[in-house]
Amino acid sequence: MLTRWSKPHLEFGGCPMKRKLPKLALAAVGVLLGATIALYVIGGRTAAYRADIEIDASPVTVFTYLTETDLLLQWMDGVTKIEPLTEGGHRVGARARITIQDNENATPVVMDDEVLRSEPGQQLEVRLTSSAIVATSTYDLHSHGSSTHLSHEFRGDFSGVMRIFAPFVAGSIQQKLREDLQRLKELVESRPKKEQTPIDPAEDAE
Repeated sequence: MLTRWSKPHLEFGGCPMKRKLPKLALAAVGVLLGATIALYVIGGRTAAYRADIEIDASPVTVFTYLTETDLLLQWMDGVTKIEPLTEGGHRVGARARITIQDNENATPVVMDDEVLRSEPGQQLEVRLTSSAIVATSTYDLHSHGSSTHLSHEFRGDFSGVMRIFAPFVAGSIQQKLREDLQRLKELVESRPKKEQTPIDPAEDAE
């Protein structure tokens, strides 16, 4: 037998709460959708990263480590293959296909590389293109006595689903830039000084 005290309790525990559940679910979906859209918009902005380092070698010497394939493979972490797509070696307009794989279980990432600017001992600018990003990588070299101040700026526009994840990978990209330059520094400075300084053909002829 229902009393005037128990009836309201049953009504509260039944239909009203059930009607609230769909509303809560819709609200949760709305929040999730809003967050996804916000991340997509933020990820659509051009991302910029920068790292600097001092290397005890001349700018011309350091520049060779930025342009010669066999040397690049020694300090660029994760780069397993650089395949030239044009003839004539390093020059403005030269293109190559780069394969990046962090470990043997990771899915390889393929990027196309094109040299946009090449000023030996001063600046190198390349464009990197993949299904997830279109980026510009710029290296600026400045002489500081017998050493070189090298700065690397990486600017990229993410596309597709990577626009959502872009804000979360920013720290990893920044860290990779710093670690790559540190490996470059150690590689260059590990070579004897006589190997670091290119020989002027005119002096060699004398």
